[in-house]
Amino acid sequence: DSLRYRFGIEKNKIRPIYNPTKLSPSGYQAVDNKRILWASRITESKRPDLLVQIAKLLPDYTIDVFGKLDESVAKNVVKELFALSNVRQKGVYKYSLFLYTSAWDGLPNVVLEAIANGLPVISSDVGGIKEVLHHSCLLSDAASAKEYAHTVKKLLSAPNELRDLWRYSK
Repeated sequence: DSLRYRFGIEKNKIRPIYNPTKLSPSGYQAVDNKRILWASRITESKRPDLLVQIAKLLPDYTIDVFGKLDESVAKNVVKELFALSNVRQKGVYKYSLFLYTSAWDGLPNVVLEAIANGLPVISSDVGGIKEVLHHSCLLSDAASAKEYAHTVKKLLSAPNELRDLWRYSK
């Protein structure tokens, strides 16, 4: 409804398109360590001010914060957030590349966020991923482990080519 009101779009012109997903209720493993993960760009729209309030209400829980800090976030909010003893800033992801092996998907946010954080992506060629990645970074959805390993080794051994492929992804 917010799209209808914000942009004046007729209700019959809008319908959700859901990404396919399979959830396995047996896949969850309870962990009794009182650690919480918060991962996103740290921008106003992600409400870091709300995270400050939540962290204050959960002093016995540790909150690990992963994400790139956007300059639009008020400095006092950032300072207050990371001054809390139960909040740990983990920064951005420190990896050579992001490997995505999905058999089917739409255009996954995790791929877009990896690219946005300067991380080259090697992925299966499914859904809309080919719209954001260079063909050298795409593998058939039926690719073998050997094909993935070969592509990873090839691209990581050529840092300039890998950088150029990441630039193409932007």
